[in-house]
Amino acid sequence: MNKIITKFSRNLIIAVFILAMGGYETYACVVQGKELFWHNFPDKKLDLEISYAGYYNKDADNHPNAGSWRQQDLTTQKFFDFYDIKPGDFGEGTIGLRLKHQDAWGCATIRPTENDDNGSTEPELFEDAQNVAADKWDGELAKKINFKIWADVCSKRYVKAGDNVFQPDCDRLITSGTGPLQELDLVLADTENPNVFNGNMGPLKKNKNYYIGVDWNIDSDVGNIIQTDSYKADITFFVQQSVGNQDFRCADIRNDDPDKCSDGAIRNCYSGDFDKIDIGICRSGTEACVQGNWGNCSGEIFPDKEICKDNLDNDCDGQIDEGCPPICQRVSDCDDHNSKTDDNCVNKECVHTEKKNLKR
Repeated sequence: MNKIITKFSRNLIIAVFILAMGGYETYACVVQGKELFWHNFPDKKLDLEISYAGYYNKDADNHPNAGSWRQQDLTTQKFFDFYDIKPGDFGEGTIGLRLKHQDAWGCATIRPTENDDNGSTEPELFEDAQNVAADKWDGELAKKINFKIWADVCSKRYVKAGDNVFQPDCDRLITSGTGPLQELDLVLADTENPNVFNGNMGPLKKNKNYYIGVDWNIDSDVGNIIQTDSYKADITFFVQQSVGNQDFRCADIRNDDPDKCSDGAIRNCYSGDFDKIDIGICRSGTEACVQGNWGNCSGEIFPDKEICKDNLDNDCDGQIDEGCPPICQRVSDCDDHNSKTDDNCVNKECVHTEKKNLKR
């Protein structure tokens, strides 16, 4: 995990990854995923792991060719990264979610960040206006991409959940349409809406695999109008512990957006293992909001090598001076029952030296 914030009164995990698509003869920027943690209950951990299997210009066949990984915390993985899209292209991706430690409510948001024309080549100019360099929303690619997103839950003979094949008779459609140009909120499970994976009211369950299928395609007759275009969007998953949050609504999640802050605001932070906070010498730090953005985390203390006789838990494992020679008050405290050594107590530390044979 990348960061832990300890200011808020309830657990909240936000996992962000990027969708980047570029029309043919263009390039697209790729941004890695990240996960942010709000954690204020050390005895009630909340952990979200994400898996992925992507396909490009082929049907799902258990051999993804557009990126894949098993369930894990996000680090440098990349999602939906295509830079040479042509008319008739299509792709699929299965996103797996798994909660550890406790049940949670879940939401998702698709936030477009670009639909840019990028340039004006001669074939495209026959169908499109001249590119406006300063306008990153003058492209046509978004409205030419057809999307379908569903809860991939169908499980029957020859069909299993998470196969990224939409079965209209038993998978559960979440949304469909062209690439969104406005922020699109998706409720997976909250206190006001049925759980999209089973149709019942209730949170996502811990230690259970949930799969979301994503299908996209470009019409084969779209022509040259998408040439050089690029479309990008942030796809964000939010999960929050269900215990103690009986009124949680996905509609309220924007008010807790971690990337929004007022200048001068200060919050706690930790970029190490959050299980170590307040154990031994380990402490969280603070970060300040400058020009609307959170700054670097400063003052945090991480585990270190154990230092003997300082009476501190330097490695933050709940033990003080483990592995160090025992402290003594007298020579008898140092008896190691070895007849070949002399036992001594020096500066409260036991010292054992090999006996030397005396010559007569």
